[in-house]
Amino acid sequence: MEKTLNITKKGNLIERSDSYNSEVLFSIIFPTFNESENVVPLLRELGVYLEKVDYPYEILFIDDSKDNTPEVIRAYMKHAPNITLIHRNNNTGLATAFAEGFAAAQGEYVVCMDSDLQHPPEAVPRLMRQVERTQSDIVVATRYRKGGHAEGLGGTYRKAVSHLCRFFAWTFLPATRKSSDPGAGFFAIRRSIATTIDPTKLRGFKILIEILVQKKNATVSEIVYGFRKREGNDSKATMQQGINYLAQVVDLWRDYYIKPFYAKYLRQKLHLFYAILLAAALIYAAYFISGLVEGTLAKIVFTVSMFLSIQGFFAVILHLYTWNNPLKHFAQERYLPHETPTYSFTAMIPARHEVDVLKTTIKRVSEVDYPEHLKETFVLVYADDDPETIQAAKEVIAEIGKSNVQLLDFGGDPGPSKSRGLNIGLARSTKDIITIFDAEDRVQPGLYNAINTIFIRKGVDVVQSGVQLMNYHSNWYSMFNVLEYYFWFKSALHFFASRGVVPLGGNTVFMKRDMVREIGGWDADCLTEDADIGIRMASKGAKFDIFYNEELSTQEQTPPTIASFVKQRTRWNQGFMQILKKGEWLQLEKFSQKVLIVYVLAWPFMQAALVFFLPLSIVAAFFIKIPIVYSLLAFIPLYVLIAIIVISCLAIYEFAKTYKTKFNILYFLKIIIMIIPFQMLLGISAFRAIIRNLSGKLNWEKTEHLNIDYSVTTNNNS
Repeated sequence: MEKTLNITKKGNLIERSDSYNSEVLFSIIFPTFNESENVVPLLRELGVYLEKVDYPYEILFIDDSKDNTPEVIRAYMKHAPNITLIHRNNNTGLATAFAEGFAAAQGEYVVCMDSDLQHPPEAVPRLMRQVERTQSDIVVATRYRKGGHAEGLGGTYRKAVSHLCRFFAWTFLPATRKSSDPGAGFFAIRRSIATTIDPTKLRGFKILIEILVQKKNATVSEIVYGFRKREGNDSKATMQQGINYLAQVVDLWRDYYIKPFYAKYLRQKLHLFYAILLAAALIYAAYFISGLVEGTLAKIVFTVSMFLSIQGFFAVILHLYTWNNPLKHFAQERYLPHETPTYSFTAMIPARHEVDVLKTTIKRVSEVDYPEHLKETFVLVYADDDPETIQAAKEVIAEIGKSNVQLLDFGGDPGPSKSRGLNIGLARSTKDIITIFDAEDRVQPGLYNAINTIFIRKGVDVVQSGVQLMNYHSNWYSMFNVLEYYFWFKSALHFFASRGVVPLGGNTVFMKRDMVREIGGWDADCLTEDADIGIRMASKGAKFDIFYNEELSTQEQTPPTIASFVKQRTRWNQGFMQILKKGEWLQLEKFSQKVLIVYVLAWPFMQAALVFFLPLSIVAAFFIKIPIVYSLLAFIPLYVLIAIIVISCLAIYEFAKTYKTKFNILYFLKIIIMIIPFQMLLGISAFRAIIRNLSGKLNWEKTEHLNIDYSVTTNNNS
């Protein structure tokens, strides 16, 4: 009769033999999945060889089987000591099986091996003796040293794949070079090390690779063995497992080598960036004094190059700020468990000619998972020229049938300003927190609970949550637009929040209603009312927090046409110029805050200059002679551009993986080829904004919106 000792955290029953002895030196772990034919031969053969050594041991089966494997193990446990069975309710993979085995093991060392008899039981005593002789942290049983073989792999194809995988790991993961067989599933590890491995980072079926990378300082020794042919059931190896292995190596390379490299480089070498900038400034000053560079055109090209170099270095810092400071962001990605719902929310949805998208958004906002008495939704529509949107709003509100979802239509002069609608909603609001969603937004159900938790735990006044464009495959510029949002909301805004001033995004921003009323609400004449109100709140000492969680980010689409994109960017740039001209940013407390905001607000002028600078620089490169030192300095923006291209390629891969979207390696080529045309498109938009401002055209240009393309993502969190 089996003895039930306890229940694991996941609800898996731990069963042990009646005669179980807890004083063991070695724990042998067997992950099993439908291995009923192999269990008895395995245990009998292992018992024969372990009788010849004087090492106290236990055997643990971590079982995910759907057949009668657990019953076979239980039957054997009735007359065998020191056997533990953990039968898991869900098949959660080989890596987590070993992690649970490490946690349940009693021995000083843990032996990991397969249950299909390809790892020969006669090698286990030799593994134990190697542990005793060398006291290594890890002892690997290898197929690839003299005396070993991998005949069990079968044909030439699988052997070639195995060698390729081994060299692939060695190339990208230097820590795996300690072993001649890093992909082995047959090894012993000191339990004190195994139990300190982060189980949340175990993602593959090649567990030894994960361990070697996580525990770079562990000592490693080896024994050799012959890899047997599989007995009983068929091999579970598939092409998909091969693909998963490659993905595992790439993920480990990114997490343990690339990200730490960036973090270390930016954190420890930031003074080098400053030194380069200072040297460039000194050389630039010398250029003016010495007059070595002659000609107006040469002076202009060189001057713009220096400005672009400074801006480029700062752009790299903004792009990588979150990855460089993971504790400031990744630690807050998940606010679970949530605090009890305390704050109440008023959601405002401004809409204008949005018949095609509005109904879906209203439904999603009304269905946010939060107590009904703590939320209300206002749909804000300019009534004088938009009866279709009003009718659509009425229809969906009637269909929802909730009294806390209302239509607020307004009319009259001075026209259909988004800010006017927001101020009308602010006056009617009865809740603690004001938030805005655009008419095309895809709002996630768990968002309010996360934001409520942040307000309670951090005591802030404003939370900017993530907004993410999704359709990076739609047209040639959409990928760059998607990456802009990805870097801005996931990384750059954290930098601004750390300095106490945030140019807020247009939606999914949560603000305490009383503070918004205190500063007079939104500026009805400003075309970027979101950034404007963020700066004014910062000047009043508001505390900001940025929350970017992929599962909770509000999803949108890029503008569907170049004309729509240019109009949108023109409006933003015009708004930045308005805010710069108003001068309210001068009320910010710190000089550093003023510098940051001027950088953001004045950047459209530099973007517009790019339209002329690029052809000018080409002319200068071919027809103007300047000293070699200044010529090299003038190429600094090119080096920065290359760095941004590399960062963008890494980011689009991570974005696709995180959001579980379609990915194609050719996207890297697209980034390389189209990044300059995209920058020119931004420059044209900025130049157009300057012209419109000078001509007094400050009307709101409507941007066309479409529904989210749900085929883009397989994880739609609906």
